[in-house]
Amino acid sequence: MRGPDASLKLMMDLHVFDDVLDRVGPLPHHVLLGLSGGSDSMALACILLRLREKQGIHVEAVHVNHGLRGPASDGDETFVRDFCASHSLPLRVFRADPGDEHSELWAREARYGFFREAMAESGADALVTAHHRGDQAETILLHLMRGAGLDGLRGMRRDSCQGGIRIIRPLLECSHEELQALLLKSGQDWREDDSNQGDTYLRNRIRHTILPAMEAMLPGSTRHIAACAARLDTDGEALDRMAEAALRRGGESYLSLDDLAELEEAVLRRVLRSFYERFAGVRAERSLDDAHTQALSALIRATPGTRLQLPGNVTAYRAFRYLHLLGKTKAVPSPIPLTDGCRFSDIVFHFLPADRPGDGKTCQAIPASLAGRLTVRTRASGDTIRPFGQTGTQSLKSYLIDRKIDQPFRDQIPLLCLDKEVLVVCGVGAGGVPEFAGDGEHILVSWSGEMPWLTDQTKRRTN
Repeated sequence: MRGPDASLKLMMDLHVFDDVLDRVGPLPHHVLLGLSGGSDSMALACILLRLREKQGIHVEAVHVNHGLRGPASDGDETFVRDFCASHSLPLRVFRADPGDEHSELWAREARYGFFREAMAESGADALVTAHHRGDQAETILLHLMRGAGLDGLRGMRRDSCQGGIRIIRPLLECSHEELQALLLKSGQDWREDDSNQGDTYLRNRIRHTILPAMEAMLPGSTRHIAACAARLDTDGEALDRMAEAALRRGGESYLSLDDLAELEEAVLRRVLRSFYERFAGVRAERSLDDAHTQALSALIRATPGTRLQLPGNVTAYRAFRYLHLLGKTKAVPSPIPLTDGCRFSDIVFHFLPADRPGDGKTCQAIPASLAGRLTVRTRASGDTIRPFGQTGTQSLKSYLIDRKIDQPFRDQIPLLCLDKEVLVVCGVGAGGVPEFAGDGEHILVSWSGEMPWLTDQTKRRTN
């Protein structure tokens, strides 16, 4: 099942692979090689061994025996073990149990699960895989047939993060035929996987039927498709940077509706998908589909209070000023006495000389005799407030609704309370606090931290 005649016992010539080193590009010092025993991964193994000689990089290998081809799978494992032993290449081998599973998706999920385990064990900087130009062209056509957008047509990235591990694909500029030719020239054997010759999987049909037909019509089509993906990736990186800048203006679970409304559609879609991925903790390939992305975009223009159910038990909520994602239960901090320097959740309180009355947004003057009796807590049933400058009391709930404070924030806002009465809603306003007389009997309580509910929208972060 090897490519060259197995009886040929030639000494492998690693110098042959110098021809492609420039196209491989820079690699981290410590890499983990996914080594199947096929020609592509064997060529990459030889290239990495040459780089080990020339640059001193540290290389380890990982092999996954999927068990899908019986004795042939075991033969692949033996071949890889022998190769690694003969070249002093550290190797980790994992054996999967397919059971009744024979799908390409199962094999890929199992493989990358083992890769993540090997990455953690080895401490490698990146996993290196042998995807080449033909694989890239197949991926682009497969995504195109499924109606992908720009992200899908960017294909595989040379350097990306997937499932929490860094993956580098240094051979995307090389062809499968070129890699096999280098192996033949060097005298290095490889293993052939008979399942790659069948047309059970759509990717194989693209490889055996569509790409050859395209090459016959226009020689170089595979190379042109891969080059197109590289150009689209450059455009995508620019949009990614714009989306990341927009995400940094929000929080883990909220984004400003005003900010979202200003974004171009191409950037907005990226922002919404990344927002969901970050909150739900899912990989990009498991992100929102086109229908969910469109529905989430439409939610921005919906009536306050509208909800949208998203995958993974995540709910999107359109409030007054922000688009929220709900689904994670946040611990409610316990009440604490108000003291100088105390911290309540992410908000820090300080006592200063009172030189102004304050307005409840970032500071409030309070009689010194009263300060020691106040408690910092979040809202509770039965809370009331006497809005400053008004007569009578109202429920805290109606007070927050009147001031259009987004519902998801209402259980996070620190309150300065005297028993059940709320004197200050930090970041929103003051209640029945005795008037500031400037007589030296007051202190200025200030607070700082992230307060997205701050009613002054021009000052979302205080210092």
